[in-house]
Amino acid sequence: MTKVVGESDVTTFHVSATRTSSGNTNSQEVFHIASGIMFLDVTSASGTLDIKIQTTPKTNPTANDWYDLGGGSFTQVTATGKQSMAIVNFGHWVRCAYTIGGGSPSFTFEILFVPSEYKGNSNFK
Repeated sequence: MTKVVGESDVTTFHVSATRTSSGNTNSQEVFHIASGIMFLDVTSASGTLDIKIQTTPKTNPTANDWYDLGGGSFTQVTATGKQSMAIVNFGHWVRCAYTIGGGSPSFTFEILFVPSEYKGNSNFK
């Protein structure tokens, strides 16, 4: 049986905001999700922006418990635009790490996640 994904299934990893230095998004618990799509919307750009997806199998991760997800990087951003990326095979939690570089860098961006398949019992949602 296929579960229909609705608007309520959208998770915001990074609310649209201007950033001038590197950091991490909020982490989201995704143990019940098998796969999904990350969406990046950059509405203002100056410098370079690199974003990679990170995951951890730990239920209560610390700062050193995060691993880069293989194949989980958006194309480097130097201008406004939109990207999407399918992700699979992640752990208990997921977050995005972003690196901002260049002279006087500034980026306004949003990162959303939509699950495309839930694990086992779809009532976990």
